[in-house]
Amino acid sequence: MKYYHSIGPSPATARFFIAEKGLDIELVTLDLMKGENREPAHLERNPLGQLPVLELDDGTRITESIAICETLEELFPTPPLIGTTLEERAETRMWTQRVNLGIAYPLLKAFQFGPGRVVYGSRTYTNPETVAGLTGLAFYHLEWLDRHVSDQFLCGPRFTLADILLFSFVTFADSHGNPIDKKLKRVWSWIERVEARPTMKRL
Repeated sequence: MKYYHSIGPSPATARFFIAEKGLDIELVTLDLMKGENREPAHLERNPLGQLPVLELDDGTRITESIAICETLEELFPTPPLIGTTLEERAETRMWTQRVNLGIAYPLLKAFQFGPGRVVYGSRTYTNPETVAGLTGLAFYHLEWLDRHVSDQFLCGPRFTLADILLFSFVTFADSHGNPIDKKLKRVWSWIERVEARPTMKRL
């Protein structure tokens, strides 16, 4: 099994997930700045030219970080990072969806369309006119989260995929042009709790 990854919050999400699982998977790093993800060898793995990619032992290739994490949870259910019961899995997926649609995706596109446009502008669609709206959407949801996040993790005492996804994207945004408002004290307290885990580090 191989995990193809690079810099950025999407590859980091599945990489942190692998580390939390304690899995020994071969990591293959591609140089995003040099455009190695756009070379024929990688386009064969993922025609979109994106990262990450998980290559299973039988040659099956899984793309998209959340799908990769779901696959690894099924292959290696212990320790559980999505859930062991229907209710736990549903709660994790609910929070993962909230994070992905309301915070992670808008923050990623705000970076690609804004500060990251020097890299992404020649490789994919970008629209700098939408940066303010994307940032506003993400921060609207972060303000909501600040009122609702528990004193532990997103799913209460359970540390899950939803926490890993949110941590990857908010820490990346905070250090790459979209600083997270220090007034969001509960969000920052949550960030510090996640960062205390030995597998996690701010991007």
